[in-house]
Amino acid sequence: MPDSAAGKQTSHLSPKRDKGGAPSEDDRANCTTTPLLLAGLRPTLRRDLRESNPQAQYGFCKWCGVCPRRKEKFMFRKFLLPLCLISLAAWCAVSLACGGSSNSTTTCKGGPYDVVGDWQITVNQAGGASVTGYGAIDSTGTALFFDNSLTTGNTGDTLELPTISGSCSFSGNVTDYEEPGGPLSGQMVTDSAQGNVTSATALNGTFTGNGVSGTFSGAVFSPLSGAAGVVIGQKTGVMQGAVNGQGVLVPLTFAASGTGNSMSFSGSNVTCSLTGTFTQVATANVFDVSMTFSTVLEGPPCALTGTFTGIGFESSSDYFGINGNAPNDTYLYADILASTNTFVMEIY
Repeated sequence: MPDSAAGKQTSHLSPKRDKGGAPSEDDRANCTTTPLLLAGLRPTLRRDLRESNPQAQYGFCKWCGVCPRRKEKFMFRKFLLPLCLISLAAWCAVSLACGGSSNSTTTCKGGPYDVVGDWQITVNQAGGASVTGYGAIDSTGTALFFDNSLTTGNTGDTLELPTISGSCSFSGNVTDYEEPGGPLSGQMVTDSAQGNVTSATALNGTFTGNGVSGTFSGAVFSPLSGAAGVVIGQKTGVMQGAVNGQGVLVPLTFAASGTGNSMSFSGSNVTCSLTGTFTQVATANVFDVSMTFSTVLEGPPCALTGTFTGIGFESSSDYFGINGNAPNDTYLYADILASTNTFVMEIY
């Protein structure tokens, strides 16, 4: 999505001498020309803050008046914004209590709805463009989506919405995880979100934080032609991006395991051994996924080790173009939460 517009620095944001003494050379060196986040507040509120707290005019960095920032990004790579040492929300809670009532969810009726299934989400930044993500909601309310806009370079990022249980309203945190190995590898940001489930096939909401706001909407979609089934035999798993500079491509063998269309898989390459499961949620095309990475004996270290979980689904589409959009194939997708190494794997 388009970068957030950056305001121009005004003279009152420059480092100043206060009762505590002048800024050190190191403090001055850390200053940037990024506009003070408080500049977005009402003028009267800014004045009250300055009068009640002389250091408030310098923002969250004592001397600079600003926190170092990079080019602003928004959800699915355009959603990420650099975080100050003290977040605006935390600072408000301590200094002003900032009126938490504004974060309450919209009064709603209806539900609970059965939201377990495959969903397509659209995110719109205020004054910006939109980004589409593909994913699912499982029976615990975990909602994960990945983007694949190859033309814009926004691909392989993951968006985690607040828990969506099917109640007509929901609220909590929305977190964006950058593709590992990408330009913003290892970065993630959390904002506040609230929304409504209006039916078993539709939801909508708003988000705010880190100087931006916007809306999101979701609708049920059908990524697979027909019903989900058990995948058996040889497949190849490819991680989007790279962990610690290493890409992950692993030959895998799938077999039926457990109830319904659940599956297990295993495989290895010269550095990593990978085992795991796709456990079907009820009869839906939704799978709770577990993956365990370990280093192959006597081989170089695997880039990622440990057990990680997420959500998966089957599809008839080659979302990342890895297999040349070959038809008549069943693709598996796994969106795996691994903190700053959160990744998406396509299996074909």
